Amino acid sequence: MQKKLTLLLFLFIFLSYAQENTDRYKKSENTNTLLFGKISGSIKDATKKQVLPYANISLYLDSVIIDGTISNDKGYFVFNNLANGSYEIGISYTGYYDKIIKVDVTNKKNNRNLKSINMESSVFILGDIEVSDLAPVYENKIEKIVYNAENDLSQTANDGIDVIRNAPLVSVDIDGKISLRGSENVKFLLNGRSSSFLGKDNVSDVLQTISADQIKAIEVITSPTAKYDAEGDAGIINIITKKKAIDGFSGSINNSTGTRVNRTSLNLNIGKGKFGLSARGGSRYGWPREGENYFSTTSRDSLGDINMQQIRNGQYVGNWIGFNGSIDLYYDFNAYNSITSNFSLGGHNKTNEGLDNNTFTDALGEYIYSVADTTDNQDTEYEYTVNYIKKFPAKEEQELNIGIQYGWHIHDDNHSIEQVGVTNNISDNSIDNTNDVNGNEITIQIDYTHPFGEDNKIELGVKNVQRKTNVDYETFISNPEEGTLLTYDSLSNIFDYNQKVSAAY
Repeated sequence: MQKKLTLLLFLFIFLSYAQENTDRYKKSENTNTLLFGKISGSIKDATKKQVLPYANISLYLDSVIIDGTISNDKGYFVFNNLANGSYEIGISYTGYYDKIIKVDVTNKKNNRNLKSINMESSVFILGDIEVSDLAPVYENKIEKIVYNAENDLSQTANDGIDVIRNAPLVSVDIDGKISLRGSENVKFLLNGRSSSFLGKDNVSDVLQTISADQIKAIEVITSPTAKYDAEGDAGIINIITKKKAIDGFSGSINNSTGTRVNRTSLNLNIGKGKFGLSARGGSRYGWPREGENYFSTTSRDSLGDINMQQIRNGQYVGNWIGFNGSIDLYYDFNAYNSITSNFSLGGHNKTNEGLDNNTFTDALGEYIYSVADTTDNQDTEYEYTVNYIKKFPAKEEQELNIGIQYGWHIHDDNHSIEQVGVTNNISDNSIDNTNDVNGNEITIQIDYTHPFGEDNKIELGVKNVQRKTNVDYETFISNPEEGTLLTYDSLSNIFDYNQKVSAAY
């Protein structure tokens, strides 16, 4: 009897609990509470499976557009705070067929992730002209942003500095100094390789001698892989020059003349079948620039009387001339094996001449003297590279690259200061400084790239670099007794620098 009562009590509690939950469920089903939803997705190319950034996406409700957005640099988009309803997503992208997708948002299905939305590329025939898929100006890749200068029809660049200004995340100030994300600690590459032309001190001068039509693209590498040297904590700027197959003969000469800057460039292309030769040259030169300066400083005592006064005024004139040239050779053994070779030279010459007239007055008297300041800086760079490139038919981006690069440089800097006293209490003095630098660098590098999946790749490589630099600097001071210059030993020396680096990644 006791067991039966216990069983009946258990059944009563269970039925009461089940009834309570049933009532709660019905109450929840009949509630009028509104749950906001969202619709998201990623736009991709149906064939290549690459993301399509900045696609136009429209949101329709009852065939009326109520919102719009664009996909980000990874092709992703999202619409938030959506009430329940039947929506349509309209997607359009230049060079692709438009697409409409119907999506229902309900309380049960309020977070609608459409995942990958594949767009089919289109080809339009306009009379006798076929237009298919406009070439992108900007591209987002795994570790870099690419500015395709050759595809930018709106650019009005004259030289390399103008092209750099159009690259994303890069800024160039009035003095030609280049910074990436606010930092000037940038590593520069030329066609993926370090170059003696693009040192931090002269990169602006070199880019001003390169014609804009010689630059194919600018790669801004913000997350460098182990393939690159550990230099430039802000990132890497890789300058890609134009290299194209040549069939036949072509040549051109361009010149522009202005009131401040003049430019001249020439191009020569010769090719037949598997062999091609391309030669380029350019110069940038300006008219001598004259200027004046005035400086005054006065020191007074507590009573307002002048203790010391210095007045300086003068004139200066400066000039800058730059030049560059290169010869490219290529030979294609077949569709998957080729060899390229390049010889480049370039340099610049800067001169500045200034004359300041100074008047210095203190309690001891007045001193009048003049200072002549003259600088002459010459820089010349040479570089020779040979690359063997092997591609593989199975995968488009699979590549083996073996390269040898040899470069050498010559720098001659001369600076002289001469002080001439106009009053008897000022003696004549002069200081001359010469700084002669020459050096060479040889690099041997092997790189292998193996892609897998949609957005993944493995990079392997080894590299050996040997650098040698010799710096001979001397300082000369005036010898009043003999009227000659004497070597100032404490400020004169010879510096030899040797570096050997081997690395693998």
